[in-house]
This record gives sequence, C-alpha cells and structure tokens, in this order.
Amino acid sequence: MAIILSDYFIEVGCGCYIIPKKSLFALAFIACFAFGATELETLEKECNDGNMESCLRAALQYEDNTKTLKLLEKTCDGGYEPGCLVMSIRMMQENPKKGIEYHEKRCDAGDAMYCGLLGSMYSDGDGVEKDISKAIIYHDKACNLGQKLSALSCGMLAEMYRKGDGVKINLMKAAVYDKKGCDIAGELASCYNFALFNYNSNDKSKAARYYKKACDLGKNKNSPFMNPPEFKELWQKSCDMYELLK
Repeated sequence: MAIILSDYFIEVGCGCYIIPKKSLFALAFIACFAFGATELETLEKECNDGNMESCLRAALQYEDNTKTLKLLEKTCDGGYEPGCLVMSIRMMQENPKKGIEYHEKRCDAGDAMYCGLLGSMYSDGDGVEKDISKAIIYHDKACNLGQKLSALSCGMLAEMYRKGDGVKINLMKAAVYDKKGCDIAGELASCYNFALFNYNSNDKSKAARYYKKACDLGKNKNSPFMNPPEFKELWQKSCDMYELLK
C-alpha cells in the first residue's frame, strides 16, 4: 500500500484516504500503513485468528462499506490504533454527523486518540464548524488522559498558546502543556520546548534535565516522530544543549 506525501495531504493508497496534513494525528500513523498485497482469504483467516493488522488490510479490500466498517470497528475495539484512524476517516467521509457522534462516544469512554481527533476537527473546521473553545476542551481532555497519543494533544495546545493560534499568547500555559506532553507521554518536541522555556527563564538545571530527556527520547529509532527532519533537528539540538549545560 503506497503512501504519498504532498505539502497539504497524506494519501494512503488502496481506498485513497485523504488526510489534512496539518492534523498532527495523521502524522502519528504514517509508518503504520506500509502494507503489501496479500490474498483476501488469507487476511480473513489471520483476522479470525486475532491478527488485527490483517483485519485492517482485509477491511480495505472490501467493496461493501458495511463490511468494511464492521471490520474496522473490530480492529479498533481490539486496540489496533491504525484501524481506529482509518475508521475515523471513513466514517467522516460517509456520514460526518454519525462520525462525530462515534468520536464523542469513544472520547467519553476515555480514548485519547478520539478526543484529540475531535480537538483537531474543531480547531481546523474539518467536518464541523470551527470552534476553538471546543478544540481546547477536547485536546485538554486528551492531554490529561495520560495515554500514548495524549502527547499529540498536549503539544498542539502548547503550540496554540505559544503562537496565539486562536487564543491569546500565554507562554506559561504553553509550558504547562509542554511539560505534560514530555512527562506523561514522552514526546520529544514537548521535552525540547519545555527545556527551552526553562533555559530562557534562567533555570539552567531544569533546562539541562529536559534537554537530556529529549536527547534520550530521540535515540528511539522506531518512533514515528523521528521520521520528519524537523524532529531529528530538535533531537540534535537537545543533545547539543545538554552537553553544553551538564
């Protein structure tokens, strides 16, 4: 399955899902869709044996949308996050109202990914009327759930307050969310930004501690966040600053 990147979109082949590239949640899953061609019958057998990746691959080969959604829901209920993302995209394409209701249901059940997706939708006006106050509510909930994908919402809130994107610039609030993104979910950019905040606040000791954390996180080569060049650059800066301050 091919993945095509452009300046504005990420196109996931075999179904041609188009995801606004500005949605950070899409970037978290780019590495998850590199699927090869396999016979549907084999995929269905593997799916029935509990292989959620095979369930997703099978779902994307069905022409019957009802069967596709049913199998996507199975992958999502089985905890396979790429399946949740594809299901989110498909539902929003087919029936935005029902898609939003489903996202809200999953968010209310404590799923950080769906809370974050809702936050991004309201922030961008993607499938819903743009509403920054709702975006903040959903991203804040996702951030505080303390799950793997909470870091994305923590980082997006920090960026909003740092740049004044729909809100008044508030560097202290940005720092609070950066700290959460770093401490709760170990997100490299959040660690770097919180280190920089402390460096600029003349707390060199705390800055060094968080630069080191960012540097250590960057050594995880399997992280999807290390693929974009800007993250590799932040990693190198973090390591350099830690060496300077230690």
